[in-house]
Amino acid sequence: MPQSEVVFYEALLEDLDWFPEFVVFVFLVGEGDAFDHLRRTLRTLREQTYARWRAFVVPAHDGFVRQEVRDALAEFPEISDKLSVVADPASRRFAELARADMPRSSIGSCAGKRSWLTVVQAGDQLGCDALLRLAIDSGLDQAADLLYSDERRWNAAERRVDTFFKPGWSPDLLLSKNYFGRLWCATAGVWEQAGVALADAVKHGEYDVALRCAEAARRIRHVPLVLCQRGPDHIDNDATERKALTRALARRAIRGSVMPGHVEGTFRVKRPIAQASKVSIIIATCAARGLIRPCIESIRKLTKYTNYEIICIENIPQAQLHEKSWICSHADLVLSATENFNWSEFNNTAAAQARGDYFVFLNDDTEIIEPGWLECLVEQVQRPEVGVVGPLLIYPDATIQHAGLFLSDVVGTARHAFRFDREDDVGYLGLALTQRNVIAVTGACLCTRREIFERLGGFDGRHSIVNNDVDYCLRLWEQGLWTVYTPHTRLVHHEMASRSDLGEVYDAEAFGERWGAVFREGDPFLNRNLSREMEHPTPDGEPVEAVFCGQPQIPRDSIRRILVTKVDHIGDCVTALPAVRRLKNCFPDAHFDVLAAPWSREIWALEPAIEEVIEFDVFHLQSAEGRREFAEADLVALAKRLAPYQFDLAIDLRKSPDTRTILQRAGARWLAGFDHKGQFPWLDVALEWEEDQGLRRKRRHVADDLIALVDAVAAACAQDKSVIGGPRRVTLSQATFPDLLQTKPVVCVHPGAGTIMRQWPMQHFATLIDLLLERYDVHVALIGSESDHAVALGIHRRIRNRSAVFQLTGLLTLIALPEFLKGCALFVGNNSGPQHLAAEVGVATVAIHSGVVDPAEWGPRGLTAIALRRNMSCSPCYLENPEECPRALECLTGLLPMRVAQTCGMFLTRFRKQEYKAGAHVQ
Repeated sequence: MPQSEVVFYEALLEDLDWFPEFVVFVFLVGEGDAFDHLRRTLRTLREQTYARWRAFVVPAHDGFVRQEVRDALAEFPEISDKLSVVADPASRRFAELARADMPRSSIGSCAGKRSWLTVVQAGDQLGCDALLRLAIDSGLDQAADLLYSDERRWNAAERRVDTFFKPGWSPDLLLSKNYFGRLWCATAGVWEQAGVALADAVKHGEYDVALRCAEAARRIRHVPLVLCQRGPDHIDNDATERKALTRALARRAIRGSVMPGHVEGTFRVKRPIAQASKVSIIIATCAARGLIRPCIESIRKLTKYTNYEIICIENIPQAQLHEKSWICSHADLVLSATENFNWSEFNNTAAAQARGDYFVFLNDDTEIIEPGWLECLVEQVQRPEVGVVGPLLIYPDATIQHAGLFLSDVVGTARHAFRFDREDDVGYLGLALTQRNVIAVTGACLCTRREIFERLGGFDGRHSIVNNDVDYCLRLWEQGLWTVYTPHTRLVHHEMASRSDLGEVYDAEAFGERWGAVFREGDPFLNRNLSREMEHPTPDGEPVEAVFCGQPQIPRDSIRRILVTKVDHIGDCVTALPAVRRLKNCFPDAHFDVLAAPWSREIWALEPAIEEVIEFDVFHLQSAEGRREFAEADLVALAKRLAPYQFDLAIDLRKSPDTRTILQRAGARWLAGFDHKGQFPWLDVALEWEEDQGLRRKRRHVADDLIALVDAVAAACAQDKSVIGGPRRVTLSQATFPDLLQTKPVVCVHPGAGTIMRQWPMQHFATLIDLLLERYDVHVALIGSESDHAVALGIHRRIRNRSAVFQLTGLLTLIALPEFLKGCALFVGNNSGPQHLAAEVGVATVAIHSGVVDPAEWGPRGLTAIALRRNMSCSPCYLENPEECPRALECLTGLLPMRVAQTCGMFLTRFRKQEYKAGAHVQ
């Protein structure tokens, strides 16, 4: 993680005035390799870029000798003041222990929002930014009191370690599996209320702890970042997790039993029917393909739940009157509709005549195949917090038709999750066959309570064929009710038999007006790192990335021990001595070692900076004999030899690339060396080796090249906090800077670019501005030169709330622009001159970059500047004309406004509107 990114987030925390403390409980579990696993976890704690943390090591059983634990901790002197061993875990509570050991200055905050507790197990590996990112998210949403992140973990379904990109807060999923996993944390107040003791975690398992903290939390927030890789050992097993669920049901006064789920490691909470109230099964039909007959016959033949009625509203053509006659003799009530088929209005009409307390809206091309189907739906919809339930639907060929819906990037388009997968395919991390919350389910089989249906006014008749189901579920979501997808019953769905000739008819304008913001925000149950363009959840192969171009890249004070690799001949070592001296001048307090050939030891003895020579043979003594043969095992052995040194920086002072693989085995946090044609992208600091080519003379001495590499390392450690100032203060005219604009914080947007290859689409800018105005109490100023005026006008026409947007293109001179920018809360713009100017004057800057050039080279430099790009496989392309792009500038069109708005939100948190809540559904 570059230090510029750390500095960026530290500045953000300063701006938020938010510095939470973290208390990490490390449970020592397993046998044999337990202490190696502990060391692995402690190493990742040592590398945390956020300093406000403490850790307790908790032996999970008496077999671990306390002194052995302390000996393992002694290997980490740099963080010894942060580490403790719990002497008597059986009698201590998490919150009590954290409070007792907290520095006196922090005790007051321990019971509040600024002290966070988390549980990991020895062997878990935290990302170096794990605690920093949790600190940021807790500050951005200070109402949240439980956070959980994405992780890498064992995928039981695929039998491999996989990245688990988790959905947003889903209470049904948590009752199906411990999907919080790693890394999750909660405030000390939550742990206090949950009353969890350390002994409880050992006895009842981590799932029990997670369930209890979730019950105590008031607001649960998902952090969509991979912050941890789970280790091999676990306190929990299937038996302890089942007991944890049983205990949770008892605490929550939920009648029910815990049964195995369809996927290894998952469960089903089966609830009894509180009251077998009447269910009205409502079917709108035009008797297409005669499928209404097997639909009704299968209901009558198989349904175990007896208190139901079948209501059909038919729209059958005159040529099929025999079908109407058949329906009349097999349904409990038949209503006729002669107008054009309108699924919403037909079902509303039938619901008004229904007598049931529950409604099941069923397509006439569905078929019942399980006796308990109706019980399963009623079991879930009877819950007061649930508004809608939908089952697993399969095609006649035994592939999945529906396992919940998710919102795509296109307003009005919802996709069927796991469509066309085999019905026994567990899907991404088992979610296809695991009960969970979703944003919507299909109207082909939708179960809801009568009182909710009537309160919401039924289905919206403007959406006659499609999106009526999505609209209904979104209205429930708006009311704070959950939609549940359950795989514990299945129906066959022939799909579109009744409306195959009707098309995708709905009121797109009305739907977009009502739900455009929800689509722009993104489906809360589909992780932003997953593709929204495929039915099967798949990690986005070209995700949006943040690039931090400021300085420093390396924290200077973290460089305490340096390894110089120079496994070369005598003359090569001598030419490296000036570079070593320059390196010593840059890091005068660092300890220097050199990895070198045995015969060069006397040369290195001449250099006072070198304190130890570590021998490693690569070349023969005589250069004519070339390189020695060594195997992978030799490199593995070298890595083991170097590991105890704990190098912070390793630098390879050989220009030729043949020793770079040795540099990788140094175990150092930062690596520096020469690259050639991008062979070594893992180098943190690199200069290009120009290659040795015949008949081409060199421009300077090799010693100077090595010094240049050292200078590049020094430059990577330098931090420039200065910002540019104008030569004089510029007075902005009333016409340029109207009083109304100054009544709120200003977001400055520069939508222009010198070339269309860097021009973010006008609709994306308009959507971004709409998102910012919906969430934050700000004004927006569109700036640019006269040549940007047409683009700015096009954006302005597309914005919904134009009264909060000020058109300033062509009104600000270049000399006035820095003064104007200094008064803004945020700058957003394309890769063009104003983004660099904004970053240089010190204003928070979000730069939108295409794949034409690399933002690592051309991004804005500033303490609070960030560049966003899609990590395209075809970039940087350096193309000049859009006609040359085979992907139609997808690097720009695919960088969605929602992601840019999320980044902008980090700087605008203090201006959030009271009525806007990040992550609408809370505990």
